[in-house]
Amino acid sequence: MKRLLVDNVQSATAVPRDFLAPPGRIGTVVVGSEAEFNLSEANPIDDLGTLRSPSAVMENGRWLSPRFLQDKLVLVASSDGN
Repeated sequence: MKRLLVDNVQSATAVPRDFLAPPGRIGTVVVGSEAEFNLSEANPIDDLGTLRSPSAVMENGRWLSPRFLQDKLVLVASSDGN
């Protein structure tokens, strides 16, 4: 069962990364790479549900705090789709 969860997480993260980006450009923590990640309270391999409520997100090198993420969710939920 754990192998299936690992495969699912990799299918949503590493596989698209390998398809879309040159090697070493994303998916690494080194100077010059692009920072894109979710910070979670739990290991997604143990609990996929933790990805529904990240502690924070790094997007294009910009730190998105939990407050910022919550405000965006409220904005989207209150939008009429236009």
